[in-house]
Amino acid sequence: MRKIRHFFLTTLVLLCSALTSWATYSGTPSEPLTQITASNYTNYGFTAENWQAFENYYAIASAEDLYGFAALVNGGRRSANAVLTANIEVNENVLKADGTLNGTPTHSWTPIGTYQKRYTGTFDGNGHTISGLYFENTTNSSYPNGGSYVGLICYADGAAIKNVGVIDSYLKGNQYVGGICGYGENSTTITNCYNTGTVKGSSDVGGICGIGSSTTITNCHNTGTVSSSGYYVGGICGRSGTITNCYNTGTVLGSSSFVGGICGNNGTQTNCYNTGTVSGSSNVGGICGLMAPKPTATTQERFRVAAFAVLLAPKPTATAWQAAVLQAVVLFLLQRKSLQAEK
Repeated sequence: MRKIRHFFLTTLVLLCSALTSWATYSGTPSEPLTQITASNYTNYGFTAENWQAFENYYAIASAEDLYGFAALVNGGRRSANAVLTANIEVNENVLKADGTLNGTPTHSWTPIGTYQKRYTGTFDGNGHTISGLYFENTTNSSYPNGGSYVGLICYADGAAIKNVGVIDSYLKGNQYVGGICGYGENSTTITNCYNTGTVKGSSDVGGICGIGSSTTITNCHNTGTVSSSGYYVGGICGRSGTITNCYNTGTVLGSSSFVGGICGNNGTQTNCYNTGTVSGSSNVGGICGLMAPKPTATTQERFRVAAFAVLLAPKPTATAWQAAVLQAVVLFLLQRKSLQAEK
């Protein structure tokens, strides 16, 4: 009899632990947060060989910790570093299968950093995901008063954002809206990140970053729907940015100009490809909506690589196929004409 009771008690404890690990946000941010040290690193799954890479980073093990970190940064600790030690769920079942909003989620997201207090630290997802982010404010003023500068990170100023995926999320703002970062500048880096959620705005909207001024985006991808009611929308970045080894398979929709599978306007794209449907009124491209600089041989090679990558990609859409290949051919002809003129 004792063995039976022990079995049921053990099962109940394990079940409660499992439910706790998948719990959504309670509505109360963690305070104070815990920093990783020599005395506690094993509590967060680190080993003697790797914990020092995250020494003094704030450990993000729950949705409460994530909101607590946002409050810390937005309160003035702009250079604080954080690492995810688990997958984080803020709301559950935010999106329907078609990417539209599934009702109204309970908790609104508080982006990390503000226009006035721009994030300058390192945010390392450590291979984990953040799901259930919900933000909806289309007021034309900067966050927190309005819907401009919206993402997991609001405004990154020389920050490093890496190794994180944003999934099952809905972010709808005004300007500068991205799944990972709304606005990046001053050598901000976004590396090994991805978005599968829905991202919407009026201009400068991207699956990864809304606008990437002096920002490097590497090894990132987007599979979510990205749309803009105005200008500058891209599967990876709405405008600008140095984009390398990235791809988009999500639908990119623009009601106006400068719409691209990778970037809406300007920037550089190297070894990138797109298989998602791209639509807009003008300056629409499978890779980039508009490249302002005169095409160069290097630029042409990038687009030829992108077109080849489309050949290898699974189940490309007819629209993306035609756009990417056509752009590569046109730019190749421009290059050849330029070389002939130089002779």
